[in-house]
Amino acid sequence: APVSDLPRMLLDEKRDHGDDHWVVSYWKRAMANGKASRKVLREKSPAMYAEQFQAPVLLIHGKDDLVVPFRQSQRMKKALQRADKPVELLSMRGEDHSLSSQGAQLKALIALDAFIEKHIGQPEPAP
Repeated sequence: APVSDLPRMLLDEKRDHGDDHWVVSYWKRAMANGKASRKVLREKSPAMYAEQFQAPVLLIHGKDDLVVPFRQSQRMKKALQRADKPVELLSMRGEDHSLSSQGAQLKALIALDAFIEKHIGQPEPAP
């Protein structure tokens, strides 16, 4: 089974920011209700369930995201690829977690439209 990304992410955040940083406490609280054991975090990682995904996945991630490191989307993409699931990753240089710029929002919407058309197709015209 692939190694869970959440324990690695938490370790990366501790290394990068220190044990008392708000990012570390957020992940402990939000992802594990304060009980951030390897087992609990592993059970929460979507990468651990890549085999179970049934729909194609479009990951959209700003490369300057300070909330979720970009490498998390890269790891999720790899987990889905290992599971032979359809996945695409749109990375946006200079963008944050919220894709705050209008250019990024437009780019994300265009990518989403193309992704839906590719995997679902065009709707039938109304009679």
